[in-house]
Parts: sequence; structure tokens; C-alpha cells
Amino acid sequence: MKTIGIALLFGLCCMIGVRLSAKKTAPLKAVRELLSGLCAFSDCVTGGATLSAAAESSEGLFFERLSAYLSALKEGAPQAIAAKTAGAQLKASDAVSCGAERFFNGLSQASGSELPERIDALKTVLERAEREAEGESKQARVLRSAGFLIGTGLAILLL
Repeated sequence: MKTIGIALLFGLCCMIGVRLSAKKTAPLKAVRELLSGLCAFSDCVTGGATLSAAAESSEGLFFERLSAYLSALKEGAPQAIAAKTAGAQLKASDAVSCGAERFFNGLSQASGSELPERIDALKTVLERAEREAEGESKQARVLRSAGFLIGTGLAILLL
């Protein structure tokens, strides 16, 4: 019975370390997913696709937000409200949310020559957020290792 308790305690410590690590790496994953979606969107727009065709053609966090923006516009929401809707639920930093709001605000009315400028501006914001989030993700490895080491230490002490 004691062995089962020690094994459960060890497993609990490891799971806590993994869970904390996952929370630390979530913003980096979200930013990287947004960057890859933005690149795919850029390719779609360069290929001559409309916003609605681009939103339907791909999957991912960026295209989810693009679909939310377009559906808010279809419901009759003004540009600013639709942009706020699109940027509000991003799982990254406030800077990313603000950058996304600026990107989406007026996107449906933007000319073809203005789209690359918007894409570059959002890409710059996302790259900066990625650099900031990389520091946090390095802490994730430490948390994972600490959970394992604490679990191991407690198991040894209880034996």
C-alpha cells in the first residue's frame, strides 16, 4: 500500500510539472500557429483568393479568427466591432490581440496593394511576440524537470 502511495505521489508531482510546462508553452504555440496561418493567408491573397475563400480554404487559429471577423461583418457589425471580435479570443499576449485588431479593422475594405502592408505589420508583431514567448518556454523545461525531480526526491524520502 505504501508503494502505491509513493507511486501516486511521484506521478502527481510529474503531472503538475507537465501541466505548468504546458501553460508556459501555450502562448508560444499560439503565436507560431498564427504566424503559419498568416503566411498561408498571404499566399492565398497573393494567388488572388477573396477573404471568404481564404477563410474557408484553410484551418487553424488565424483562419478561425478570419472567419469570426467575416461572420461578424455578415451579421451587420461595424468594422471596429468585427475586428475586436476577431482579436479578442487569441491565446497570446495583449500585443498580439491589439495587432490582430489593427490588422482586421478595415480588412474587408482594404485594397490589394494595402494587404501586403497589413500582413507585414502583423507579421512584425507576431515575430516580436514569438521572441518574447521563447523566454517563457525555456522556463517550461525547468518546470517539467522540477516536477520530476521533486517527485523523485519525495519518493526516495518516503522509502
